[in-house]
Amino acid sequence: MKPNKNTYILAIESSCDDTSASVLCNDTVLSNVIANQEIHQKYGGVVPELASRAHQQNIVPVVQQALKQANIDKKELDAIAFTRGPGLMGSLLVGTSFATSMAAALDIPLIDVNHMQAHILAHFIVDDGEGTRCKTQDVRCKTQDVKCKTQDVRCKKQDVRCKTQDVRRKTQDVRCKTQDVRCKTQDVRRKTQDVRCKTQDVRRKTQDVRCKKQDVRCKTQDVRCKTQEMDEITPTKKPSFPFICLTISGGHTQIVKVRSYFDFEVLGETLDDAVGEAFDKSAKALGLPYPGGPLIDKYAQNGNPNAYPFPKPKTKNKLDFSFSGFKTAVMRFIQKNVKENPKFIEENLTDICASIQNGIVSILMDKLKETVKQTNIRQIAIAGGVSANSEIRKRLTQNKYAWKTFIPPMAYTTDNAAMIGIVGYLKHKHGKISNENKIATARLKVDE
Repeated sequence: MKPNKNTYILAIESSCDDTSASVLCNDTVLSNVIANQEIHQKYGGVVPELASRAHQQNIVPVVQQALKQANIDKKELDAIAFTRGPGLMGSLLVGTSFATSMAAALDIPLIDVNHMQAHILAHFIVDDGEGTRCKTQDVRCKTQDVKCKTQDVRCKKQDVRCKTQDVRRKTQDVRCKTQDVRCKTQDVRRKTQDVRCKTQDVRRKTQDVRCKKQDVRCKTQDVRCKTQEMDEITPTKKPSFPFICLTISGGHTQIVKVRSYFDFEVLGETLDDAVGEAFDKSAKALGLPYPGGPLIDKYAQNGNPNAYPFPKPKTKNKLDFSFSGFKTAVMRFIQKNVKENPKFIEENLTDICASIQNGIVSILMDKLKETVKQTNIRQIAIAGGVSANSEIRKRLTQNKYAWKTFIPPMAYTTDNAAMIGIVGYLKHKHGKISNENKIATARLKVDE
């Protein structure tokens, strides 16, 4: 990779049921397009075969839209990053095949990305609205060039007008000489015309000066553009190494110690269900549609979190998780109360949701407190789709534990290609390029 040059990465994410493409300039997001698959809602969960078919339909238009929004031509790309795993094999194959083919066609590097690492490293993304706008600056330079060229055209048109005026003046002189004998008044008109021509000459010279000044501005703008390309991206609030990341999603629940961009250690993980499954399956027991986690969060806002206490499962490793027992307790609680009162859910929905959410979030917070106690690392980050939950964000931002917390923007919590792109950029920067033989892997650990 050449130094002092902007790096443009096209990233592709297709690990589950969202098709996403993103374009990054260094660590700055220029576009992040996501196509959701609503077909799974009527089945109460993701159907792998339907997901892979939808990816095949969506991937081309999604990539085209990402390039268009970023105002980037595919020939300007420096590399293509894609999700290698973990995820649904059929879905991963669609993204892997597309990325491999496109990279080969453009003869640019291919970079494989671990989906779980991407969730964690999403904290190092600079959003286009926050950081230096690489491509916007390029557009401004090009726009300025167009203005300069337009100004040149105007100058040339002005020259033509002046020359035409000269011809008219000479023609007028002939007429004046012819008319000299006839009328002295014509002499006055000729002199007046001369004055006009001289005035026109002054205007032309003034216009020439303006054109030269405009040329200087264009050259100055070009220098600014080149300087901009060599500048580092403006840093934003990011965790420093080492830090602890709680990765919580529909398929994963992990506590990870992050020593560097490429050094991860799993300190604790779920032994059965993931936290996202606990939310969704609890919501299903309440008769809420898929995905139910956001709906529990929504109804919980108006409920009493202490109305119905639920048990906290214990594990041998204090940093591991187990949500199967919690999920079972919720289901039995609902069955028992609905049997006694058929309208129990309808009459107490907000309190039930608030209690479920309080129970799950309390488990997560207890694990984080134990992690800080064991590691003495007080930099805590969260990542993954469930990190969008309002209660988790609220408790982390209260700062009652004297932690330095890092919460990703909502746009980068769920599956998205921008997080794949930031890992692709970091790998490209450090020379970690893949080969075309890299294959999709449904089961991939965060430290692989």
